Amino acid sequence: MPLLEDRLLRIWELKELGKSDIEISEELGLNDGNVSMFVHNKKITSRKMGSRKSEIKRFGFDYENGLRTESLTHRDASQIYAFEDEFNSSREEIAEAIGKSTRLVEYALDNRKEIEPTLIKYLRVLFPEESVSKPYR
Repeated sequence: MPLLEDRLLRIWELKELGKSDIEISEELGLNDGNVSMFVHNKKITSRKMGSRKSEIKRFGFDYENGLRTESLTHRDASQIYAFEDEFNSSREEIAEAIGKSTRLVEYALDNRKEIEPTLIKYLRVLFPEESVSKPYR
């Protein structure tokens, strides 16, 4: 498997060749939702539901014996950091705004020092003409 930075550079090259996000995701084996988020800064509905390639952390919950899982993706982390920085939102407000659990938001914020550099690195690769200093656009 190629290094992630190489894959992100390849995303940019394929975009320049006019490939769609779905074509890029299929060619590189990536989640097309994250390809779209990094290239266009927007969310799309993926036809590849359940992809774990973009997960940072997966949580399991037991809601009265009905197990449910929730994942923290790079897109989620980026949105969480934007809400915290730009709107000075509380953890509960962020969770409500992005439709995720407070537990997931707390994990992202508590581990920001480890997660943030990776997000910035990805964005710098995808947007070389921009000066990226935050983990979101």
